[in-house]
Amino acid sequence: MEELAEILNDLLEENDIEKHPYLAMHPLTLPNYSKTASGQKYEQKFKDFFKLTDDDIIYQNHGGVANLTDMDQFIGYSVVLAGNKGPREALSLVKEYLDADKVEGHQMLLLQTVDIDREYQFGNEVKLITTKSIPNKAISQALRDRNPFSLIPEPTIESVLILKGSLSKFIGKKGDRHGFDKETIPLEPIFDVLFCLSLVRNPDYGIQPYYSRIFFDEEKPFWWPLHHWRTHPYVKPNPFGVPITKSECDEAEKLLKSYEGLPKNWKKKMRVAMDKLNNYGTGLPNVERAINLRICLEAIFLNDGNKEQLRYRLALRGALFLEASFEERKRIFKILRGAYDLSSKAVHSGDLDEHTIYSVLEEGAKLAQQAIRKVIAGGAGIDWTAIELGQDDTPWD
Repeated sequence: MEELAEILNDLLEENDIEKHPYLAMHPLTLPNYSKTASGQKYEQKFKDFFKLTDDDIIYQNHGGVANLTDMDQFIGYSVVLAGNKGPREALSLVKEYLDADKVEGHQMLLLQTVDIDREYQFGNEVKLITTKSIPNKAISQALRDRNPFSLIPEPTIESVLILKGSLSKFIGKKGDRHGFDKETIPLEPIFDVLFCLSLVRNPDYGIQPYYSRIFFDEEKPFWWPLHHWRTHPYVKPNPFGVPITKSECDEAEKLLKSYEGLPKNWKKKMRVAMDKLNNYGTGLPNVERAINLRICLEAIFLNDGNKEQLRYRLALRGALFLEASFEERKRIFKILRGAYDLSSKAVHSGDLDEHTIYSVLEEGAKLAQQAIRKVIAGGAGIDWTAIELGQDDTPWD
């Protein structure tokens, strides 16, 4: 490798190649070295040393899709990398990449206007970190450089949820089948954490996702596109959000362990409820918040397929499930029935009296949150018919 490093060093000096601010490779950033004698010599020696041919293609999994890097791009990137790291270190990174069957990457979800008082790692390996700690300098800096006073509206991104994983790669030819379709770094564990965090906060302060993507260390010597961001339905965040605290993370961690132990069908049911309760805690108009709350309540209390007397059955089940005393049950029955009536009005008329409904929605959201947490803590799901018939009228601790 020493001879190849010396040839690469001559190429750098001859072409006066300087450090590149963003190593995430883009064809337009590659130096036009191939027309020089040193460049042509380096190209041939590079392919000989690493046993590569002109028609080789690097297939890198990027979350179920293949990023293709041809030899011109790959060799060119080694030159860009050498301009930043020096010839020997750059070639060592190239060799390390070529020798590996899998490459470390990260799935990341941007959080809108969410501050944190410290970083945290959850039991499912998901981390809550600031944008400064993102393990890709280019992405980290780009997020921190966003102008809060821009003429173009865009949310402030102060923190992200991130999960590390590994993704396959191989060297093939044009037209090869990659087989990456089902191999990715999943988003589901990240949303599990997001929803559990939302459940331990005031229901008014939901945590709204923005964009997500899989990314790699910017020093990995292959091309990965800068535009592979996945959009999530935009929901306006609560403009008066409060930071996520360590105590909330600790509480969410306990809830996450219980949630992961739920039967699969109940995890799906509670995921719908958690999602809609999180969307209740937004800066949206009360009509939309009421509709989200209605779907949440139905996902909790009407998830057994029974379609009779929905309003009455929802309020009854909530009262019986959440409290033991007659007076408390009456109170909860009234709140849930009132919240359901308001949400029905929102659905059917699209209009609510903004001055009178807030307390009803607020109380309904708190009861919904309490119920979701109780279902999760129980660990086995709920038999609503048994609750209605009084098989066990003592609420769980």
